[in-house]
Amino acid sequence: MLYLALLLTLTAPAFAQSTLARQRASIRRQFSVTHPKAPEPVRFRSCDTHPPSELNAMIGAAARANRVPANLVREVARQESSFQPCARFSKGAQGLMQLMPATQATLGVSNPFDPAESLMAGARFLKTLLERYDGNLSLALSAYNAGPKRVDAIGRIPPIPETRAYVKSILGRLK
Repeated sequence: MLYLALLLTLTAPAFAQSTLARQRASIRRQFSVTHPKAPEPVRFRSCDTHPPSELNAMIGAAARANRVPANLVREVARQESSFQPCARFSKGAQGLMQLMPATQATLGVSNPFDPAESLMAGARFLKTLLERYDGNLSLALSAYNAGPKRVDAIGRIPPIPETRAYVKSILGRLK
């Protein structure tokens, strides 16, 4: 009996430790299932904005080529990408003017991250939208942000908070 008591006294701490270790491991497994690790953010190469004089020259060239106001092109680029040529949006828009891949294809864009090409395509798209909506800048900007199908479906600025804020912000800076 004494031997059994001694054996239990010596093995109880080890048994308790192994039990605790198994419990901790079980808790970690359960937690990892209910709280999965957050995915790593997508990392893109860093890109620098162009010097203002160079950017202004590209904006001016795109605006003149498409006969749209340079300030409009500038403010759309500011709103869309903060003048970051390699900007990407989670929904697929790319470049300074944040054009969607389908729009890029329609406009013949081969490199959406080339600032001059993005500005030229964005200015061409703005001109198309201004013509489509008879010069109504609010509708053209709405369509640039939310897509022409949404604007056409209701004939006014869509009731999308992001789109309304987008139009208001650009129009406010243009005045």
